[in-house]
Amino acid sequence: MGRLNDIVTGAAGGTFGGLAMFAVRVVGTQTGIIAHSLPDKFERGMARRTGIAKRRDIEQQKELAIAEHLLLSAGLGGGYGLLRGWIRPPVVIGGAVYGLMIYGLLLLGVGPSLEITRPPHEKAPTSVVSEIMVHLLFGIVTVLTTDRIRR
Repeated sequence: MGRLNDIVTGAAGGTFGGLAMFAVRVVGTQTGIIAHSLPDKFERGMARRTGIAKRRDIEQQKELAIAEHLLLSAGLGGGYGLLRGWIRPPVVIGGAVYGLMIYGLLLLGVGPSLEITRPPHEKAPTSVVSEIMVHLLFGIVTVLTTDRIRR
């Protein structure tokens, strides 16, 4: 497969990873386990930082959060597809590592540095554990799906 195919395949895998996270979010918010999902928090932070929050209602922000999260998931999956062309770790291990890398990049790095999300040390331990778990889910589903499509 060429590099473009690797990226497209990874983007498809990332989309499925994002959908898996979305399913957890829906179940979690419907059951009351999750008060506010991470994509909602991220979107509110972005809207607040850019000044757009004043012009959008909460439902618009939630819908935008879903779209942004799926696009980000596809993009990150495309990144995995590109890496997969060079590095071929075992699927589950590779997925777990990739999910943790994404968690580190977005929730330890980009989010707090841009003041979009709070750093983990300012959150409840249960919140941090749930964020790590859904990113592990994302990584594993992304890698498994990408691997299946490549076959």
